[in-house]
Order: sequence, then C-alpha cells, then structure tokens
Amino acid sequence: MSSFHFLHNSSKIENFKVILYSYVHHFMICFYFLAQNNFFTIKYSKE
Repeated sequence: MSSFHFLHNSSKIENFKVILYSYVHHFMICFYFLAQNNFFTIKYSKE
C-alpha cells in the first residue's frame, strides 16, 4: 500500500514537471517572437 502511494506521488511530481516545462516552453516562444517584433520595430523606426 505504501509503495503504491509513493508511485502515485511520484507520478504527480512528473506530471507537474511536464506541465511546468510546457508552460516555460510556451512562454519562451512567445517571448522570442515579442523580442523579434520589438527589434524590427526599433530598427525600422530609427531609419
């Protein structure tokens, strides 16, 4: 019973890691595109 409880907790931790990684990955993609857009805006506004 205790070993099953331990496996259940570890699977919860693994799910949390996967969810957290997907959120970070999504945030990095959004941040990258925002940085690219800001770079082009600054570049063309100077000229």
